[in-house]
Amino acid sequence: MMRILAYWILAGLVLAMFAGCSLQAETGRAGDTPSSGSRAAPEDWKTITSTAYDIRVRYPADLELRQGFRKSYFTNGRWKTYTGPDSPPGKPLMALVMPASNRVTAGELRIGASRDPVAIRTCKEIPASVRPGSVEETMIDGVAFTTFKAGDAGMSHYLLVRSYRAVHAETCYAMDVLVFGTNPNVYDPPKAPPLSRQQVFARLVPVAEELQFIDAATPITRHNDLP
Repeated sequence: MMRILAYWILAGLVLAMFAGCSLQAETGRAGDTPSSGSRAAPEDWKTITSTAYDIRVRYPADLELRQGFRKSYFTNGRWKTYTGPDSPPGKPLMALVMPASNRVTAGELRIGASRDPVAIRTCKEIPASVRPGSVEETMIDGVAFTTFKAGDAGMSHYLLVRSYRAVHAETCYAMDVLVFGTNPNVYDPPKAPPLSRQQVFARLVPVAEELQFIDAATPITRHNDLP
C-alpha cells in the first residue's frame, strides 16, 4: 500500500514539474529564426540522412542510433507518439537514444514520417494528454512545426513528451523527444535513475531543432544513410 501511495506521489511530482518548468534547451518560439540557420552543430557531431524522406539530422556521437522504435508501457513502436492501431500508416525513420538509458529512465529522440493522405491531413492534431497552454509553433529550417508537451503516468510507469509536427513536401514529419520509465521505488532496493528529465531535454531538443530538409539544391554528404 505504501509503495502504491509513493508511486502516485512521484507520478504527480513528475508531471507537475514538466508542466511548471520551462526547458533550458528549448528554443525557436514563434517568430524566431530557424535553429539550423542560427547556429552550427559542433564538428564532432555525426550526420544521418534519409534520402527517401529528404531529411538530414546531425547528432552528438555518444547518442545511440537505432532504426525502428522499441515499445514500452506508454510508448508504441509506431511512427509517431500517440498513434493507435487504426491510425494512418507511416515509417519510423530513426531513434537517437541517450547514453545510460534503461528501464528506470530512458531518453530518446524519435523521428518518423508518412505520405499517407489521412496522415498528412491529421498531421498536426493534438492528443488528449497535451499539457494545457503548451501548443506553440517553432520554425525549423524554414518549416513551421506545431509543438506541444504531453505526459502520462500510471501503473508505476510515466511518459513525458516534447513533440514536433509539420507537413512539408506532401509529407507529415513527426519528431518526439521522450522521457519515459518506471517509478524507481517499486524496486527492492529502490534504483537510482540514470538520467534526469532536464538532461534528456537539454541534450535532445537542440538535436531535433537541427533537422534539415534536403531539396534539389542541397548537396548530400552521405556520412550515414537511411532508406
